[in-house]
Amino acid sequence: MGLKVNFAFFRGNSILLLFLLLSTDFALDNEKDSLYFEEFQKFMIKYNKNYQSEEELKKRFGYFKESLNFIEENKDKVKHKIGINKYSDISQEEWNRMFPPLDLSGLEPLNEKGKLFLSKLEQKTISIPETLDFREQGKVTHVKNQGPCNSCPLFAIIATIEAQYKNKKGVLESFSEQQLYDCMDYHTKCENLIVVTRVFQYYGNLKYLYKEDFYKYKLRDDKKNCKSFEQAKASGKNEAIRLNSVDFLGLSNEDNSIPIDMMKQLLYEINGPIFVTIDSQLIKGYVGDIIKTNPCSKGSIPDHAVVIVGYGVDKDGSTYWIVKNSYGKDWGESGYFRVLAGENICSIENVALFPDVRTLDFYDWCPMEGCIECSSSGGCTKCGKGYYLEDNTCKKCIDNCLDCENNKDCKKCDIWGGYDMAENLCHKCQSEFEICGEVVLCKDNYYVDQNKKCVKSSIKNCQFVEMNNNIEVCQMCDDGYGLNQKKECQKCSISNCRTCEFNDDEEENCLKCEYGYSEPIPSNTPTNSCLKCKDGCNYCLSSESSYRDENGNCFDCPQKCEKCELIFNNKFDIICVERSPSDDNKAGSLEVFKTSILFILLSLLI
Repeated sequence: MGLKVNFAFFRGNSILLLFLLLSTDFALDNEKDSLYFEEFQKFMIKYNKNYQSEEELKKRFGYFKESLNFIEENKDKVKHKIGINKYSDISQEEWNRMFPPLDLSGLEPLNEKGKLFLSKLEQKTISIPETLDFREQGKVTHVKNQGPCNSCPLFAIIATIEAQYKNKKGVLESFSEQQLYDCMDYHTKCENLIVVTRVFQYYGNLKYLYKEDFYKYKLRDDKKNCKSFEQAKASGKNEAIRLNSVDFLGLSNEDNSIPIDMMKQLLYEINGPIFVTIDSQLIKGYVGDIIKTNPCSKGSIPDHAVVIVGYGVDKDGSTYWIVKNSYGKDWGESGYFRVLAGENICSIENVALFPDVRTLDFYDWCPMEGCIECSSSGGCTKCGKGYYLEDNTCKKCIDNCLDCENNKDCKKCDIWGGYDMAENLCHKCQSEFEICGEVVLCKDNYYVDQNKKCVKSSIKNCQFVEMNNNIEVCQMCDDGYGLNQKKECQKCSISNCRTCEFNDDEEENCLKCEYGYSEPIPSNTPTNSCLKCKDGCNYCLSSESSYRDENGNCFDCPQKCEKCELIFNNKFDIICVERSPSDDNKAGSLEVFKTSILFILLSLLI
């Protein structure tokens, strides 16, 4: 059977149509493949897919068929709806690269505080509502899209803060995830954001937060454009808000799940969403309804962060979680999914992280340094972390102290900044420690031993190490290296490659190029070369024909295009906003030529 093409789809995509019709290799020889391709066309239309070559189209169609086969094999094994979604044209291998396992080590400081918070909760006698949905209370912002980057912890954390801002100020604001990308001292890149404690470390010292409209998500870090505290203060409340940093509390249990009643009480008490983690196999192929079967193996490793925004009761009397995802509104149930509560399906009830609502607060901008609440007369009435109040002014605590009553004694040191308290003073941890004292978190290239000491890894050039049955296992290599099949860090041989990988045949691919060199699109798609961008550009999609906008972003302009823009809406798109003047007259004849070709092809097919 020959290929049937839906011509309506190819309106405006003439080059792709010519690829298909003139190719002798793309013939669909059986009826099943023909039906699959009709579904593939619908999929491309719905999700605005635009593949750049015939080879890419063939590959994506192959993955799409695998997704259809998965759906066919599993639709009767699950009670929820599975089907085609926006990720149905990528392979499992690509999925694993884009969303690697999350590193949840170092959460002990949050857990200790969480246990104390919980002990006080258990002393209360409160009536928990049968159902709860923070969306109905106006405490949940629009569904956002993290794109092909493992930035889910940023979106989940921000969602919890947005709800608490509504509780405190009565207004729902959408805040910026990009601020962390650009401003966090830790060297961020898509794959590094799996280290959840680094993310909480930044928010633990945060004093300002930009609104999303003024600091939009770019899917990459841009350190040179970090908007500082001084810029936020100068912008006033229109662009950024002032807060007294964010203390997070945690409950986690790797062996046993958090009881359902405790989770419900927690949601009710903090009056907002909570941060949880899942194994993303939970939502593979998800399109709707309540997930009640567990597709994950026992002890599966979480690779995705989401937020529980409430719970409901199904017609059979079972309770389910309402979960906000960060895959965009065109995924799942308008960006959400539901999953049976109390069964710890895909580890969703192993970890719960949430802002300490007792200390979190938001303030107007005060002109005085360190002041977070000021009177109409100009005097300060409340100081932020690291300051104490004296004679209506804020004075600094001793160095690296977050809480004090004078400039001599400290009550709380900046443990996230690498300080421990002894004799009311803050002492710098030894160089190998990120956090020292009762709780330990090690620097890169070190791991925590049984004596809570940081020991340098014996695996050379390994950035993150975990101990598994007293054996060192590398999770991520330093820049310029990639994990080979022996779990060793092997130097990338591809010039200017920042992150590489080695497959079963020890063939090397680059996943991330150095700044100033072409970026694989979509992110983490393997390539075997990193080409230099144009002079002055630190980010581009290819080497020579890169365009630089006012923000310093570089990307390809289409041929005959004078000016173009790069946008991200589920995928990268390059749009031409100004054609080359010399090509205006040629444009009309080119369209006539395209139309003539189409009529000829149509007549041949008829």
